[in-house]
Amino acid sequence: MSEKRAPSRSLRSTPLILILILIVAALLRLVDLDGTPPGLQQDEAANAWNAWCLLNTGKDQVGVDFPIYYIRALGENRTTPHIYAIAAAQAVGGMNVWTTRLPIAIPGVLTVLLLYYVGRRLFGVHVGLAASAMLALNPWAVQSARQAVQVGWVPFIVTGVLAAMLWARLPLTDSDERPRPVLAGLGGVLAGAGCYGYFAVRLFLPIFLFGLVLINVRRWLHLLKTKRGALAAAAFVVGFAVVFGPLGWRHVTDPEMSKRGQSLWVWSESDSAITKIGKALERYPEHFSPAFLFLKGDPAPNHSIPGWGQFHWYALPLMIVGLCVIVRRARRSAASRLLLLWMILYPIGDLIPRNVDIGPHAPRSLPGLCALILLGSVGAVAGGSWILRRGRSVLIPAACALVIAVVAMNAWVWYDYFGEYRRLPVVRRVFHVDLQKACEWVRPRAGRYDAVFCTTSEMNQPYIMMLVHLRYDPGEWLAVDKEVVTAGRFDIYFRFGKFHFLYRPYSAAAIKRFTDNGRRDHVAFIVRPGQLPGVKPSFIIRGPDGKETLWVCEAEI
Repeated sequence: MSEKRAPSRSLRSTPLILILILIVAALLRLVDLDGTPPGLQQDEAANAWNAWCLLNTGKDQVGVDFPIYYIRALGENRTTPHIYAIAAAQAVGGMNVWTTRLPIAIPGVLTVLLLYYVGRRLFGVHVGLAASAMLALNPWAVQSARQAVQVGWVPFIVTGVLAAMLWARLPLTDSDERPRPVLAGLGGVLAGAGCYGYFAVRLFLPIFLFGLVLINVRRWLHLLKTKRGALAAAAFVVGFAVVFGPLGWRHVTDPEMSKRGQSLWVWSESDSAITKIGKALERYPEHFSPAFLFLKGDPAPNHSIPGWGQFHWYALPLMIVGLCVIVRRARRSAASRLLLLWMILYPIGDLIPRNVDIGPHAPRSLPGLCALILLGSVGAVAGGSWILRRGRSVLIPAACALVIAVVAMNAWVWYDYFGEYRRLPVVRRVFHVDLQKACEWVRPRAGRYDAVFCTTSEMNQPYIMMLVHLRYDPGEWLAVDKEVVTAGRFDIYFRFGKFHFLYRPYSAAAIKRFTDNGRRDHVAFIVRPGQLPGVKPSFIIRGPDGKETLWVCEAEI
């Protein structure tokens, strides 16, 4: 389908509408960024700590100088660009929850603008505006943009690469525009750089780019027949190869590159190739199920807002209409084929790794967020055009119903998210809110203790949380003695310096070393209520319901 120009009166109002949409997007992604979600979960803390180490010492937490391909954190190897983005924010604002999350929130807002451009270039200005508005309000998009984990960059990367290719006038649409070789080279560089991000996009993006050529192969071949076109195609390929090549070679030569993936394969090593393919494909339909998209979402409270799906319910009829439209037009419309391909391929990053939860894994499925949004936007514009042709008797009731649905659902979900969500016990546990408060109380007193013992009950990797919330010195971290073991794919820290973690059987032996050393030591215990019988707390952390959740006890042993 060729790009269609909207009437001039619509074009004149577009900048104002887009600015309002971006303001809404910014508010939902930036307001109370350090309080919703409250605290930090362990992946965010690991990213913040490694960024702080790099900023202050030039080394990551295990002492590697300025790593490029991966950083070891929590026992796994994770991608690096996001870590450096956090370090840049920390250089301005120090290490805290706000600077940890800001480098994700900003691309989250910019993705709204990029999707407007992609939608406008593929389907026209009205689809572009509808897509940007739907993305600005989407729960999946907002949730992923408010946590400092690498996957939050995925919608920005995928949409940004498409926008760069469209800007370079590469043959993604049916329009006959002169290609721009310099911009095509930049697009290739951006595509290659995007593959250094989260592993799901590293798998999805090359396959998607290859598919874009296959679905429009005649236009790509026609491109190669002209000097300018051949130069643009070559610039894109060279730009991609130059940047992606070292990463691809590293995957071939360094087993550590695939360490995380190999520990999460959905299949067993003994499975045949057919069995492996079958196990991967059997998870594919779930990514299009109403249960995941609209009803329950991902059950992890840091992946989805409990009680809500990945999309608002009003998006369902719009997606159905949009799917009918692009399927009907796919034969003659390159833009429709592109969107159909994008939608079909989006679950790829979540088919190979197993998911400990029930259903699809929302972060690994993020390559498809903007595709599904764009699908609903096509449906919204097509449905709106159909209603307009039927006159005011249909238009007014339909418009009122849509406005009521959009306002009501968004008011409900955001009231819930910025209110009750923060108070849910499961959310406060996942984001270690009580440990954060304990660390903030201990931090100005830490110098007076000979040892600090921290419970591990209902906590995930508490050592990394303490490093961040105590604002521990990175140079001291690299120098102090540590006791750590690798269990499965995780590094378990029993101790760093004078901070001990009460894992069994280590805890009893660690405490015994102090009771038997022949001197009086001033120590602190961060424990669950009643975990130390007979010891009174010096500081009590309570949940929103007033119940005690954590104690800080001071003692002489």
